[in-house]
Amino acid sequence: MAAPPRWSFREGDTKTAFVAHLDRCQAMMAAVPLLTFTVRGVELAYKAIHPPKSAAPSSVDLLILTGWNENLEKYAEVAHAATREWGDCAVSVYLMDHRGMGLSGRDPAVVDTPAVTFPEYGFEQYCEDVEQFVEQVVHRTDGSSSRPLCACAHSMGGLVASLVAARKPDLFSQMVLSGE
Repeated sequence: MAAPPRWSFREGDTKTAFVAHLDRCQAMMAAVPLLTFTVRGVELAYKAIHPPKSAAPSSVDLLILTGWNENLEKYAEVAHAATREWGDCAVSVYLMDHRGMGLSGRDPAVVDTPAVTFPEYGFEQYCEDVEQFVEQVVHRTDGSSSRPLCACAHSMGGLVASLVAARKPDLFSQMVLSGE
């Protein structure tokens, strides 16, 4: 007999628990203010989630980069898992929407273009956005850039993270890349 699919809900309690977990993740993300920073005149949306004051201070920063045409809210469960207490290790999580995607703004010249094709801006621009985000937001949050910065990136975000790492080999201490 074949094993059931990973998320098959044969028991009502299991499904109820999973839905409650997702609700907690979404509630956590909803409580985090949406912020913006500007690169080349375009406002880019992000959220920064820090450990509670009662927890150990952050010892690592995690940057989550979304895939093509995704929204940072999709990664609520990943952010929730990363910000749980891990003993002596506390994690600050940063999620950023790429320009023209999710809740980030678009360059007016691109918005007015009748036929936009992938990639709208070019990977050079996406890489610059990530580099500026790390410089302007992640490393300025508490004035310290001494903590390791890990990247967790999906699909197009993984390509952008890889290109940034090739340009700045010391930026990320570790990378987790996923794709379909």
